[in-house]
Amino acid sequence: MILRYIGYLISIILVISSVALFVISVYVSHKYSDNLVPTQKSLKARMKYSFLSMLSLISALFVFLTMENGFSWEIISILLGIIIALSILL
Repeated sequence: MILRYIGYLISIILVISSVALFVISVYVSHKYSDNLVPTQKSLKARMKYSFLSMLSLISALFVFLTMENGFSWEIISILLGIIIALSILL
């Protein structure tokens, strides 16, 4: 039972870090832009933090779904599909 609560705590921490990384990506992109025109440096920084945010969110989903349903290959295939879809959108 305690292992389940530890998994939930890890999921919550990863979701919070995902939101924080997304906010940081928006801030850094705005900080490095030139009068609201994106520069190469701002785009590179935003992509880096957005990708880290996406990975953190996918990790949180993996830990949460593994705690709820147990490990299965379907979870991994669904999360890989989400990763591919989000990386295409980036």
